[in-house]
Amino acid sequence: MTLVVNGLPLPAVLVEAIGDGVWRAPAGPEVYVRVFGEEAVAPEFYDERAMRRENDGWADVSRDDFACAPGPGGNLGVDPVRSVIIAGLGPDMPVVLDYRRSPENPRVLYVRGDRPRWVEVAADVAELLARLGLR
Repeated sequence: MTLVVNGLPLPAVLVEAIGDGVWRAPAGPEVYVRVFGEEAVAPEFYDERAMRRENDGWADVSRDDFACAPGPGGNLGVDPVRSVIIAGLGPDMPVVLDYRRSPENPRVLYVRGDRPRWVEVAADVAELLARLGLR
């Protein structure tokens, strides 16, 4: 089954994890520090309905918002038109699939810190699932 959000197809491994009920926020707080580099405030890993809700209007976000433009301090930036929000670790703490490098196998980015910067947390969804201990 293909699932499309923001006009972008979700990787099959993520669709499978959602369908199997595996795609959910881990319980241990230490996993967020290890994988994302900081603590989660109110983690949510989105199912299809929540993902569509969270992405409504995402493509319209200005490059000035959320430090979207690549910049200093290792900020990779993000293109809201070529990304999909798949989870959130709290308010203004999105986790996204970044399709800029590969439309078939997007990398996973997270916006970190008080002075936000986008960092890669996994090369793809399969690696993220493994790092989170969900597969």
